[in-house]
Amino acid sequence: NINGVTCVVPAFNASQTIDACLASLLAQRTDLELEVLIVDDGSEDGTSVKARQWQARFARLQMSLRVIRQERNGGAARARNVGIEHASYDWILTCDADDTSRPRRVAALRRAAETQPDAK
Repeated sequence: NINGVTCVVPAFNASQTIDACLASLLAQRTDLELEVLIVDDGSEDGTSVKARQWQARFARLQMSLRVIRQERNGGAARARNVGIEHASYDWILTCDADDTSRPRRVAALRRAAETQPDAK
């Protein structure tokens, strides 16, 4: 049973792309709880500040957006692992800071997970 999904977004100097990424995650059409974790991997361009500006919009839709700031860049894989360590849910979705997601991405993944007997 899937009770929620954490979307981990590693971000490094992503101030030019983070708005589109977050807008697409905010637009997800699903009945699952959705938490978004932005892991700012030592950005020097205000990525964390820009991401935090979305927190009120997420909260209005009863969605969680958290921003974790790392002082030094350690690479996308390390940032993803940090996000996974802080995830509230067992189901993890990864998305890069320059990606956008179609509105039914989470719903499609849920449907696949629930209909495929070997999905874990």
